[in-house]
Amino acid sequence: MKNRFTITFVWSALSILLYSHSISGEFEDFIFESNKISTRIKDLVSQPSISRRSLNAEYDSIWVYFVDKGPSEQSIPFVIDPSSTSHPFTHLTEQSLQRRSKNNHNGESLVTVEDLPVYEEYIQKVLAQDENIVVRKKSRWLNAVSLSVPKSTTKSFLEKVHLLDFVLKIDVVDSFQSGKHIPPFSNNGFGNKSTSKLLKKVEIAGLQKLEGERQVETSISYGNSLEQLSQINVISAHSQGLNGTGVIVMITDSGFMKTHQAFKSLKILSEYDFVDDDNNTQSAVGNANNHGTSTLSNLGGFYPSNINGTENPGIIGTAFGATFLLARTEDVSNESPIEEDNFIAALEWGESLGVQVVSSSLGYSDWYTYPDMTGSVAPISLACDFAVAKGVVLVVSAGNDGGKGVSAPADSFNVISVGAVDFEGAIASFSSIGPTADGRVKPEVCARGRRNWVASATPTGDTYSRNSGTSFSCPLVAGVAALMLEANPTWTPNMVKEALLQTSSSSNSPDIHYGWGIVDAMAAINYEPKLSGSCSTNSKFTCGDSGACCDSMCACFPDVFGVNCDTNRVECGSLCLSRGGKCIPQPSLDTFRCVASDSPLNTDQVPINACLGCHADTCGVCFGKDLTCSGCDGVLRSNKTYDLCGVCGGDSSSCDYEHKSKTQPITIAQIGYAILFVGIFAIVIGAGIYLVCLLRKRQQQKESAMSMGFNQGFFPLAEDEETELDDIQNDRFNIGIAQQKDSENFSI
Repeated sequence: MKNRFTITFVWSALSILLYSHSISGEFEDFIFESNKISTRIKDLVSQPSISRRSLNAEYDSIWVYFVDKGPSEQSIPFVIDPSSTSHPFTHLTEQSLQRRSKNNHNGESLVTVEDLPVYEEYIQKVLAQDENIVVRKKSRWLNAVSLSVPKSTTKSFLEKVHLLDFVLKIDVVDSFQSGKHIPPFSNNGFGNKSTSKLLKKVEIAGLQKLEGERQVETSISYGNSLEQLSQINVISAHSQGLNGTGVIVMITDSGFMKTHQAFKSLKILSEYDFVDDDNNTQSAVGNANNHGTSTLSNLGGFYPSNINGTENPGIIGTAFGATFLLARTEDVSNESPIEEDNFIAALEWGESLGVQVVSSSLGYSDWYTYPDMTGSVAPISLACDFAVAKGVVLVVSAGNDGGKGVSAPADSFNVISVGAVDFEGAIASFSSIGPTADGRVKPEVCARGRRNWVASATPTGDTYSRNSGTSFSCPLVAGVAALMLEANPTWTPNMVKEALLQTSSSSNSPDIHYGWGIVDAMAAINYEPKLSGSCSTNSKFTCGDSGACCDSMCACFPDVFGVNCDTNRVECGSLCLSRGGKCIPQPSLDTFRCVASDSPLNTDQVPINACLGCHADTCGVCFGKDLTCSGCDGVLRSNKTYDLCGVCGGDSSSCDYEHKSKTQPITIAQIGYAILFVGIFAIVIGAGIYLVCLLRKRQQQKESAMSMGFNQGFFPLAEDEETELDDIQNDRFNIGIAQQKDSENFSI
């Protein structure tokens, strides 16, 4: 009987265990079925040993996006009253609004819903799901908050937060691993023999005042900076008195050694450390300042090689007269991943202070694969497009991954991504090449990025060295953009980009290695843009034969791109395959896109360049004729769709309930429920059998006791107890006989 009960108990425990596993399976199903949770989050949960990259080994960094800005979104007028301090746009400076006005061709408000703060009540409700969650950054433009979530509670957090109706989506905060920069070349601070002959003075006339009442000399000795500046024709711009004066430039990087002699004349408007959340961008850790110091010196350094009448290495940047915002967004003092929300926060900060040009030498790719490089996936790329729309010229490094392709935010639609060449103009082997996954040519332009002359962050603050990477070609081009805006203060980001591209060395035949070629500063400064104003206000601003003007912007056919639809997309091919993707047809004739190798053929039914609501056919194609859709079978213009039975091109009559029941897979949860039901049934049956047996045994014992005469209040005895009682009675009988014999003997 005991064995029977034990078996029943074990069976029940096993059922409960399997049921709990089925609940876990249900959670996994929830993770993979929720349309609010990104694929990267699903990877985060399902492959923790591979995918969990974070600054903190105990936390996951997660974006939570919201559907709106709360009740105030509809009630607040988007008009700023200069005399009022109660509106939600007090963070925007006068310089920011003036810069925005250049992009405002239709007389619309200079502030939009993106400028409203993230609704605090939404944030607090999210934080209430787990008391150990920490807010990292808030993004007005993305309407999102980045959080540090304990890895031990990530699953339960996702399960709760995805149910909140004000949550739009949940994604991973992307990162990149520090240490990707090309190793520096050591030469004891003075360069090699091939450039030593260039240590000569270049006569400059009419340079502007740099700081206070100090006047710059009428001649400058460029020293080892001469090669990298001459290659992009900056020397000529300087000779015209252009040095970036009056232009606000922000550089985002690691720490900056502000005490270096190269920055004695640097004008700093403001600075902020987004890693340590303080107002000092010079890190206390020496090597943390190396990269930022070097990139800043190529842009804003000014220490002529003959200063004070003595020969020294020195350095001259492209826009040494500009006013700077310094933003520390990465920590390169260790091998920890550096996360994108720091850069996005810096971008919004700089835009609010009136920045006109941004130089960023960062690339984020730890979470993203090449098929993600479409300009519309990575939050950092989307943030860059927001900044450009608000009038900021954004210059970014293409990356140092060579043939592996560009990384975010270089894939952004509106940034100017920069590749690297050597002193002879040959593309550097490490310089990331295009195209993007949707076929756009990258990089846009190139500049010197191999063996650049840079300042080094050593304790003495007076040393220089050679260094390589697109990290150093980027600030050179950003400086050229500052010179262009100094000479043409009314230019918009599109006009700056057009001028740079159309005057570069390969403008007539752009390719995926050089883009439009090596920039020419003076030619770009003197260029007359066709893209001034908008396509609806400027007769010269045409969209060509491959697009049309929609809402003041060109809407391009899917096989071309560009502000005025003038560049053909690169056909998807072997580069896509080598970068881990596959080519699928786009919803337009002869246009393909690179997607992840495990994506279904009908992954992307949205056109590459939407028509902004203008003249789109039912396939979503600008000016299409409803015949360009790619069907679920992957055949162009087949228009086939999945029916209710999941059959491509079916009419829902090819399956019935019986067919569905046979083909539908059995889930883990269903198996768990079945086992649980059987377990409960077994417990009930086992308990019933046990009670019946127990009652029967007691009845038998009662009947046995009555037959033996023990029915006067005594309990029936067990078999061994009855034997012992018989023995006692026999002993007493024998003793009585013996006593009787003794008595008889005594009387005799």
